[in-house]
Amino acid sequence: MSKLYLTQRARDEMMLVSLAIVPYDPHGAQALTRILLETADAIGKNPASGESHTLSGFELSPKRGDKPITLIAPREIWVFDLTKVDEAAHYQFLYRVVDGVVEVGRLIHRAMDFREHIPLEWLIETARDDAA
Repeated sequence: MSKLYLTQRARDEMMLVSLAIVPYDPHGAQALTRILLETADAIGKNPASGESHTLSGFELSPKRGDKPITLIAPREIWVFDLTKVDEAAHYQFLYRVVDGVVEVGRLIHRAMDFREHIPLEWLIETARDDAA
C-alpha cells in the first residue's frame, strides 16, 4: 500500500464535478463523491490498477547536427478510468508514483487527452530533477 496524496487541483476538480450534478441529482452527486473518494483510496492501495503511459522526454539540439541535450527525461504517468468502477462516471484520474507516494494530479473527463492536461508542476519538477 502506498501513501496517497490528492493535489489541491484534483480535490477542486472532484468538488466541481460533484457540485455540477447537485441541481439535477443531489443523490447522484453524493454517490459520485463517494465513488471518487473510494477510487482514489483504491489507487493508493494499488497504483498498478490504472493504465501506465510513458511520456516521451524533451530534447533540444543547440545546432543542427549536434547531439541533442535531454531537457526532460521520459516519465511514467498513470491514468485510471472511473468507468471501471461505475459506467456513469465519465472521468479519469491522472496520477504518478514518486518515492512510494501516489500523487493524484487531475480529475479529467474521458474525452480529454490526458497528455494535454499533465499538471505543470510535474513538468517543472521533472525538468529540475533532470537538470540536477
